[in-house]
Formats: sequence, C-alpha cells, structure tokens
Amino acid sequence: MEKYQSVHNLLLRLGRVETVLRSMFIDNHHSHDIFDEPVKSGVDARAPRSRSSVRPERQRSGIFPVGSREERRLWQLRYRMSHFVTTFSRYILDIAIGGNWQVLRKRLRKLQKRQPADTQTSRPGTPSTAGDDGHDDDNEDYFAFDDLDLGDDDEVESDAQQLHQLHSIHSLVLYHHLIMDRIMRSCLLHPSSGHQVTFKILMTLFGICLDFAKTAKEVEKGLLGWMDGAEKIEEYWREWVEKETVFVCPPNPDSH
Repeated sequence: MEKYQSVHNLLLRLGRVETVLRSMFIDNHHSHDIFDEPVKSGVDARAPRSRSSVRPERQRSGIFPVGSREERRLWQLRYRMSHFVTTFSRYILDIAIGGNWQVLRKRLRKLQKRQPADTQTSRPGTPSTAGDDGHDDDNEDYFAFDDLDLGDDDEVESDAQQLHQLHSIHSLVLYHHLIMDRIMRSCLLHPSSGHQVTFKILMTLFGICLDFAKTAKEVEKGLLGWMDGAEKIEEYWREWVEKETVFVCPPNPDSH
C-alpha cells in the first residue's frame, strides 16, 4: 500500500498544479484593475476621494497593461509551464502507470481464459501441457518478461529468476510486486539516488508553478503592485528555464 500511496500523492500534486495553471488562464482573461502600488487595507486604508482614485485604470483584460512586455512574459511562462505539466501528466497516466498496468491486466486475462479442467488435470510444466522443448507454452507466455524492463537492480533480477520457478498464487504476488516497482521507477519514485535527485527537481518545478500563480493572483487583487509583480515573474522565468533544462536534458557526466 505504501507504493500505491506514493503514486497517489504524485497524482494529487500533479492535479493541483494543472488546476492552478488552468485557473490562471480563466482569471487573467477577465477585466481587472491595474494597481501601480499595493492597495492598503485595515488601519492604513483611507476612504477614497473618488472611484477613479482606487481604480485608476480599467483594462479590458489581463493584470498587466495590455500589449506590454510584462503581459507577454506572463503568458509565455504560463504557456510553458502548462505545456510541461500537461505533457508530464499524460506520460504518467498513459505510460508510467497505464502502460505498465496494462501488462499486468494482459497476464491476468490470459490466466482467466484458461479452462478449469486444464488447471485440475495438469500442472504447469508437465508433459501433458508442455511444448516440444519441455516447457509450458501458456505459462511461459503468462510470466514472460520480454515486455517488462526490470532495470539493473540485483534484487529485482533475483525476484525475476524466482518467479520463473514459482507457478502458484505466490507468482502473482511477486509479479504484481515487480509491476509496482516498474511503475515507481517510471514515476521517479524509486528510492535510488538518481531518481530522488530528478524527483526533487520536479517538485521544485511544481513549486515555481504555484509561486507564479500566487504572485499573479496577488497582482490581480491589488495586494502587490504590478511592477513588483513583473519583477518576481521575471525571476520565476529565469529559475524555470534553468530547472526545466536540467530536468529535460540532464548533464551527461561522461561528457566532461
């Protein structure tokens, strides 16, 4: 269950970032007031002389002046983040989880199609069901590992060898264990040092997305002046480009 919980937590984080970036698109395509400075509240707030003193400039859309460099940077960064998160999300759901889980489902369907009479009258590997080479063709196909990349882990290799020697419910348990290990590796959740470093960079990217959305919301509500917000967004841009490049194209230690 611990492995399932780890994958579930990753999906929750991914869904949160996707939702935040999607809401940014909706929010920033409505009319907003442009605030040069943060709006004072509480005891520092003063009664406005007129409506125009609080709302100096009403823009048709966006939290920055329309057509400005700051507005273009906002949308460039949001689009780049959204593209990365959406692509990574499809990879996790379709490849890392879906592709590996489909391998397990395929094996279970093959086992389900086997006739009960066959399982009672013969055991896997007996001459009655074995092929010309003395192996059980159906069972060999069921526990085949040709489409399951087990990696270089010695413990996994040992489990794989043991699995070919087990032809019982224990084989299913072990096979499920190997499938989950494969999913953990594909989701960057494996405890190996390489996966942990990459996962840390991924969490940093997610954090930048959330900070970026928070800053945009503060500018929209007038809690932060748009010029100060633009400076922070420019910092997010530089940090995002740096971290994304390392995540997508990690440096090759053999090239130095």
